[in-house]
Amino acid sequence: VRFLFTRFFVHLLIFQSFLFSYNTISVKKNITSILNPTDMLVYNNRPLVSSNGGIYSIVNDSYDVHNEHLLTYDISSMMISNNQNLWIISKGHPMIQILDSNYKLIKKIDYPVFDQIFDVIFSNDYVYIITEDQGENKIFQYYLNDLTYQDSINLTNGFIYDVKIDENKIYVGTDEGLFYADMSNENSLFLSDSWSNVSNLIMLSLNVDTDDKI
Repeated sequence: VRFLFTRFFVHLLIFQSFLFSYNTISVKKNITSILNPTDMLVYNNRPLVSSNGGIYSIVNDSYDVHNEHLLTYDISSMMISNNQNLWIISKGHPMIQILDSNYKLIKKIDYPVFDQIFDVIFSNDYVYIITEDQGENKIFQYYLNDLTYQDSINLTNGFIYDVKIDENKIYVGTDEGLFYADMSNENSLFLSDSWSNVSNLIMLSLNVDTDDKI
């Protein structure tokens, strides 16, 4: 659902970008890369768009670019953490840039070295980064308060499609089935015996309902 919603607005933004007069667009970067959106969300009460040329918010019929503190501009996706910081995933040089509400860089995450970053998921105490590392899909775990690296979670030799967290469990959908673990053991998820496998079906997407059922 999030993918369809994002794709709809991305296409809408592309369409709108051609309607705007060039003299209303006050940007210093290359117009082509700025107007090549990859993700969109609402941040600081404004639509915020990521692109191959950085990030920008839409203000009336013009753009406000927020690239001053970025280390790299080729952005694939964005998300907002529990404390309302902006997490930005970059592609060309895989890293996560974390910005505050003034778009100033707080921290970057690029250790261990990633080949590719797919997604970021937050729990109350940890953050999980789904990556490709030396051709293998892995989940890297960090403390949320200081972002120190804890360990990697190696569940499968296949592809990790989705991760969902509720108050009681963490679920991982892969092409080798559904894995889950109890969140009470969150500090030991890197141990294989913390996990159970309940299906050998390919799990492309997961959804947790109001009764905490997957």
